[in-house]
Amino acid sequence: MPQHPSAPADVTSMGRSDASGGLDLMLAIHRTHTFPRHFHETYVVQVVESGVDKFYCRGALHEAGAGSVVCLNPSEVHTGGPAHGQVLRYRSFYLQTRYLAEVASDLGGSGQRAPEFHHCVISDPTLAARLAQVHAAIQPPTLRIEAEERLLDGATALLAAVGYGRRVGALRREDGAVRVACEYLRANVSGQPSLDDLAAQTRLSRFHLLRVFRRATGLPPHQYLLNLRIEQARVLLRRGVPPAQVAASVGFADQSHLNRYFKRHIGITPGRYAQSNIVQDRVPASQ
Repeated sequence: MPQHPSAPADVTSMGRSDASGGLDLMLAIHRTHTFPRHFHETYVVQVVESGVDKFYCRGALHEAGAGSVVCLNPSEVHTGGPAHGQVLRYRSFYLQTRYLAEVASDLGGSGQRAPEFHHCVISDPTLAARLAQVHAAIQPPTLRIEAEERLLDGATALLAAVGYGRRVGALRREDGAVRVACEYLRANVSGQPSLDDLAAQTRLSRFHLLRVFRRATGLPPHQYLLNLRIEQARVLLRRGVPPAQVAASVGFADQSHLNRYFKRHIGITPGRYAQSNIVQDRVPASQ
């Protein structure tokens, strides 16, 4: 992943490591770019190297300065961007829930349950420096076994800093109706589910559903669906599926529609994202 110590504009570089089942990695240098409310189906662990990241999460605004680690649970709605006129530089890991659950279990956690980050920001320069070193060291051409060892070292240090073995609960504050609505949207990600469909599934009025859904997730249903589509698009792009085909597969009107929303939420275009995934999650042609 290239370094850009004095880049004149916003820079977002994506990489991919095949360590422990694979994970996306991001190096970002942002002067003006801000992310809208969105979520990922993975953990997001962000190491702030310089500047200040100002972001919304869990109903409040937070700031993370240099030497901080931002920890977000799967499906946790958040924003992000530079603050106070400073250039923001950070590194992000997108860690699979299953992976952290296994690490927590190995360390003595409860069963295979993944930990829950109770605080969005950890101010710990030593931990931040350790994770930044791991981030830089686990990308190709690093041997897979070495990358896995380094990633495990970083994950262990992170869990030791926050505690582990507590069940992740991205939907812990949702009532049963909102949970049903989220599952319905997930099952119909490439379709055109309507508000009437969701109301029928949850047995709530449309007005009441909108209110409790936004309160529980931080997003209205249409934006939640959009995020699901973007997450699915990332999976397909890593498999080498062409962007135009991805757009059709996940429910976007066309490739330009995919491009617009993908870049807004991820920071780069689908084409660049696919090219940056040197180790792609390809599936056999028969599948």
